[in-house]
Amino acid sequence: MSLISLIGGIAVKTYDDLYDNPLLQQYRNETVMEFLKGLHYISFTATSLEDPLFGIIFYIGNLIHRYTCPTSFIENYESSLFYSFGFLLLILNYNKITNIGLKDKVFIIIFVLLMGCEPIFIYYLGNADMEYSCSKLFYRICSLIFCIIGYVFSESITFKNLALYSFGYIGLSLMVHVYSLFIHKNEELVK
Repeated sequence: MSLISLIGGIAVKTYDDLYDNPLLQQYRNETVMEFLKGLHYISFTATSLEDPLFGIIFYIGNLIHRYTCPTSFIENYESSLFYSFGFLLLILNYNKITNIGLKDKVFIIIFVLLMGCEPIFIYYLGNADMEYSCSKLFYRICSLIFCIIGYVFSESITFKNLALYSFGYIGLSLMVHVYSLFIHKNEELVK
């Protein structure tokens, strides 16, 4: 399941960046966009069916994020996730949820807070609603470091799935941020 979690994170972030980032519009292709949406739905659903707590935690984290940043989740695809994954919560096999230790509960609480509080952090640094910024890059680097530490020390399959999904999402985000903030800027100067 771990590889599928990673693929889900990569798919959703690729879709998001191709959709939102004006510097990447030249790479956008509707067939690829539909493929990425499908790949995300399949991988997220497969991971959630195997590890229901994964789906529940992501739903809660994204719900908090939605309320801390009212301009997020307004596009059709993004807002539809709340309905489709909300439906997914109804069909999960909650008997598959296993007990997790205190250390992993702490990792999961910090994970959810990082997801939900990112918009607040970026807002107070004056970069609200920007697709890419140095403050968002810094926050994502810190989040990635947290996920790496959590992955190494976690004993929970759920946290490992959350971390791997985040590796895909944040790893791709960092590459796009570096491109958007530094490489694209240099390409423009050369022209």
